[in-house]
Amino acid sequence: MLTLSQYRKPVTSCLASFLLLCAGCSVGVQSHTETSGAYIGQQSFAQITPGKSKTYVVAVLGDPTDKKTADANTEIWEWSYTEKEITSGAAPFLTGTASNAEHKHTAYVEFDNGVVGKTWRD
Repeated sequence: MLTLSQYRKPVTSCLASFLLLCAGCSVGVQSHTETSGAYIGQQSFAQITPGKSKTYVVAVLGDPTDKKTADANTEIWEWSYTEKEITSGAAPFLTGTASNAEHKHTAYVEFDNGVVGKTWRD
């Protein structure tokens, strides 16, 4: 029968090896956001105020992704974009994980008689 002192060396050796292996493994998580489409930043959008012309709006925001006519005097322009949040990671003894979340957004400018009447986002 083996004594406690005879078990100590193999157990200590195994434990040391295990700790060294784990030290090389780390939890890693990476996350970033990808934007596609006609993204309009908050500062640019804030420059579009009632009374501004269509020419001014195009100069600040660029061409819209869509234009709709509500009636003879009202037109609504849209700038649509998609934000994709990508997260991936791994941890010791776990397989790699990944998640993607996609969010669609639109910025709107309504023109009344050819000038900005109001703006909003969804």
